[in-house]
Amino acid sequence: MPYVSGWELFSEAVIDIESLGLRIAHKPIPGTTPYAVVDGRSNARWWLVPLQSGRVAASGLALFQPLLSSAKLIKLAAVILSLIGLQRLWARQIVYIGGEPSLKECFSAKAGLSYAYFTGTDSPHRKIAVQVMDAQGRLLGFAKLSRNPVVAVLLKHEAAMLQRVQALALNSAHTPRVLFSGQQGGAQLLVTDTLKTAYTHSKTRFTAAHQDFLQELARLTALPQPLPVTELAAKFAVRVEPVRPRLEHAWCQRLEAAVTTLAAQPLQTLLTVGLSHGDFTPWNTFIVKGRLYVFDWEYAEEALPLSNDIIHFVLNQPNIRNLHSEQKLDTAFKALSAPWTGLATTELSTLVVIYLLTQILRQVERLPSDESHICDLDGAEEQAAMLDILLARNTGTVH
Repeated sequence: MPYVSGWELFSEAVIDIESLGLRIAHKPIPGTTPYAVVDGRSNARWWLVPLQSGRVAASGLALFQPLLSSAKLIKLAAVILSLIGLQRLWARQIVYIGGEPSLKECFSAKAGLSYAYFTGTDSPHRKIAVQVMDAQGRLLGFAKLSRNPVVAVLLKHEAAMLQRVQALALNSAHTPRVLFSGQQGGAQLLVTDTLKTAYTHSKTRFTAAHQDFLQELARLTALPQPLPVTELAAKFAVRVEPVRPRLEHAWCQRLEAAVTTLAAQPLQTLLTVGLSHGDFTPWNTFIVKGRLYVFDWEYAEEALPLSNDIIHFVLNQPNIRNLHSEQKLDTAFKALSAPWTGLATTELSTLVVIYLLTQILRQVERLPSDESHICDLDGAEEQAAMLDILLARNTGTVH
């Protein structure tokens, strides 16, 4: 293999990919295809893009979905070079992959298939993503796989959630169809179709299409009776207990204060709750055929308020992510105050506390059993700051 920063992580990802029945080498041997290795600038992650033809290389780059303008320009330049047959000019590191992934039987294409790979971002829930294309580079579907038993549970959960959402027959949005879910080569594998194309791009702003989807999802999955905030508080308290020994004292105090704040709400404080996507972000959605396409359902949860997905989306917009905590809270309140949400002003702080508790607990629960440094996780410091501000503002009572 060529030298790549984060060698151990890259090597682990290679083993994951080879579980599909492939072999990866640093030199060309008969029967192998050259792949460009593109590394992420902000953290340890890599994309493996096939170079056998310019069109396939250009389509393979669709797996790379940058949100920053500089990264978008770099990708555009690589796509243009690929389409004129000069893909080797941007391919600085190359590996060679041989064999046919055990995915072909999931697709009806008669000609040979091509594949692009993403190693996943370094985290306790890292997984491999595979983009499946036909010989002309048209996108056919995606696969996710992991040898990690914890991630395997998530992939099984996502398959179940996708089937549940398909059964809703949404009018406002498209979602992937499950083509395969199960064990293969020692890894858990989830294969879906897609409506994505090589030129699909995500909307970085919350649009009417996002609104329509969230409203319909909330309407179709809402529990028959609204849930008292105190009941949600009790559920959070149950989740806090098993992770308490793994948290620093300040974190235990913060989570306890948040749960206590919710538990102190009057019994008549009720919230409509239903299915939440769980990771509703600009990069997990795009517009196709006039409707939203929504994927990556592995963190979907039942019995949460619509506001969780609204807040998560707006806080992950590129122009919002680097704002200070106070500004992020103002952005969340503004989004929740929009007339279409139907939310009362008196509910907004409560809803943001619920969102932050959901996100923080998910982060803690993702940690390996021997890890206790939540402050090292992406976004944890900012979430803590926002929660501290809310708790200080309300002095024990959410208004």
